[in-house]
Amino acid sequence: LTRDDVIAERVGVRPLAVAGDAAGRDWVQLSRKHEIEVDQSRRYLSIFGGKLTDCLNVGEEIVSLVGALGIGPGDAERVWYGEPPLSKRAAFIAAASQLSLDEYTPPGSDVPLTQLLWRRYGNDAFLVLESLKADPGGLAPLFSGVALISAELDVLLTREMVVKPEDLLRRRTMAALMMPADELTASEGFARLVSRLAQAEAAK
Repeated sequence: LTRDDVIAERVGVRPLAVAGDAAGRDWVQLSRKHEIEVDQSRRYLSIFGGKLTDCLNVGEEIVSLVGALGIGPGDAERVWYGEPPLSKRAAFIAAASQLSLDEYTPPGSDVPLTQLLWRRYGNDAFLVLESLKADPGGLAPLFSGVALISAELDVLLTREMVVKPEDLLRRRTMAALMMPADELTASEGFARLVSRLAQAEAAK
């Protein structure tokens, strides 16, 4: 690989949680730690650091600490994190099956298209189905090598507050990281994106 093979870069910043003096400490090890600061009097806590891959462990700590503050955990069987009722999910799966959606799972996705849409949009996945009923051509990939179908575009623009192309290409999807810029801007999906953004701006 050479520099010519690099098509995009991404940079992130993660806080390093340090208890006491960090002098002489290995920052790589620090980056993997998290600290939970608890204010007993106000029943308030803050989480510093941590990793996505450690989120379940952090969650268990939080439940324990919150319990010590006198706040019990919710019903473990209850639908959580904003997910719609299971009956809605079943209705979506049934409707999607009638369109044989899983046969059009985008290349590169290890999750069937039906599950992919439900995970991304919840109830709004029904809007994708309506779009597909009106235009079956929406099953075509939006961008080559990216697990998105064209019918998702309108839902993405509405849900994800996309106002500029880079909002979708860099921050809401991985398109800009998976396609060279010249191929991306020359694609039909990019032309459709720009057109829809222009329509939205003209309608304001």
